[in-house]
Amino acid sequence: MADPELAGLARSAIGDLDLVLDRFAALLRISELEARGRRAGFASVSLAPLLADVRDLYEPLAEDAGVTLTLAGDADVAINADPQLLFEAVSNLTDNAIKFTRSGGHVVLSLAVEAETVEIAVRDDGPGLPAGEREAALRRFYRGVDAAAIPGSGLGLSVVAAIVHLHGFTLDLGDAAPGLVVRILIAR
Repeated sequence: MADPELAGLARSAIGDLDLVLDRFAALLRISELEARGRRAGFASVSLAPLLADVRDLYEPLAEDAGVTLTLAGDADVAINADPQLLFEAVSNLTDNAIKFTRSGGHVVLSLAVEAETVEIAVRDDGPGLPAGEREAALRRFYRGVDAAAIPGSGLGLSVVAAIVHLHGFTLDLGDAAPGLVVRILIAR
């Protein structure tokens, strides 16, 4: 019979290794995106269905966390983008919003289409991110002061920033009063 203390140490070591592997995979992903600089996977992407797919994927996670996840607006537009990368970016933002929103809170995905700009936004009513930390949050391994108890590696927003940069879009982190709103801005 195995020693319970030894079994606990083994589980802890496996958890630590999983975290290291996740961080390594994210770093490889960022490096790949930064080195890629190509647009081979770009195609016409209809944004409303993409956002609906993200919502559908994350709805069970939101429900488990006691968070309401909604999709606002009925606008749609097609843009030239890599559909898998754009899905990954919006998914990452949605996952972060759910993780940082308290039970009973709300996360809203939205799409706004203006004459010269398309805006994909993920808004939550969680604790937000102080203005002084927003730029730092885009750096690799940055974990906010209040993020210690929340699982993560500090690489998610770096991946999003790399995807946005590859596409030539703009990433904006703003105050949702309360909460955070992260916008992907696309010039038309």
